[in-house]
Amino acid sequence: SRVGRQDIRSRTSRISAMPPKAPKVKVAGKVFKAPDAAEDAEGKKELVELIDKIYNFYDEDQDGQIERIEMLDGEEKRCGRFDFGPAVRKKVIAWFKEAGAEGTPTDGMYLSKEKWAAAFTTLIAAESGADIAAEPGKVVAWLKEAYGPCFVTAKPVPAGTVAAVPADPSAPREPPTYPITVKLTELQGAIDEAASFDKTVLVLSSGLDQVETYLSYNTNSLVDCKQLIAEMFVHKTKSKEDAQEHIRGKISKAMNSNGMCLPLHIRMANSAFDWKAICGDKVPAELFSKKEMTVDVARKQNLFDDGHKFLLECDDRWKDYYVLITSTFDEEKSKEFLADKFPFYPEFATIIVDPTSIT
Repeated sequence: SRVGRQDIRSRTSRISAMPPKAPKVKVAGKVFKAPDAAEDAEGKKELVELIDKIYNFYDEDQDGQIERIEMLDGEEKRCGRFDFGPAVRKKVIAWFKEAGAEGTPTDGMYLSKEKWAAAFTTLIAAESGADIAAEPGKVVAWLKEAYGPCFVTAKPVPAGTVAAVPADPSAPREPPTYPITVKLTELQGAIDEAASFDKTVLVLSSGLDQVETYLSYNTNSLVDCKQLIAEMFVHKTKSKEDAQEHIRGKISKAMNSNGMCLPLHIRMANSAFDWKAICGDKVPAELFSKKEMTVDVARKQNLFDDGHKFLLECDDRWKDYYVLITSTFDEEKSKEFLADKFPFYPEFATIIVDPTSIT
């Protein structure tokens, strides 16, 4: 719900004129020119305006609440990318939660304007070292120094320039109706789109191995199913338990690759490796449904530790993890040989590469 400036004004309503001070004062380690009584009379009004501008800086979509990613993005812009490291992120998320944010990191966490205003006025009073009610001028000076990037406005659009009409942010995005057929040059875009809808992606190349070769150049965590078949059933160098442990390691690497996330590439080639048979305690069936394999579920499966879970809750890097299955089968063979080998197969985003687009 929205709250107008009157809410912020109510939090500074006790501000009164400040008695004459020395020419300069120190606030939070910085020296500022002390305002006289007349200047401080304007301090209350300016303080309300600055707090309102700061709020709008964080509430990028202007929906009356600050989302967790909006908070993190805003703080990164304010502090600077190189100064906004993991320790700072941790403090920001802790403050965001303590301020009264509601929701979960996976579904979205939101802080209402009322709760933000209450927590922020407490924060700036503590950080500035000034009495927000009796010394608004000092607080204004400190805000301009500490929150300067929040007050930078965009350059005005020259007269006669026609601005682009933005898409309606409230309109829900809809995934394509799968299966779809694309050219090889369109494949990565189609994969990215499917992943953005939390889909497990199945790419079919209709007998052409160039597609799997093309995708192998991408950075990912690779499970080569034909190699597993050879090791398990031909050479017998891997037991089912060994294979499960091997696959589990690949899943963990995809979810936590030095703090980042990668796609998990399952390379089927022309095989029909039985994933339903391999799934179990070590390889959860939820692997094949991003909507089921949430951050919380993955942590409960011990696929990463609490430290990495915290990082995943700080930003949106979890979106970079998804399952990409590639096969040289066409659509007909996929339905015949793969449909009963994968959990959640009917939910897959099946993308067929047009063979005529490959030379």
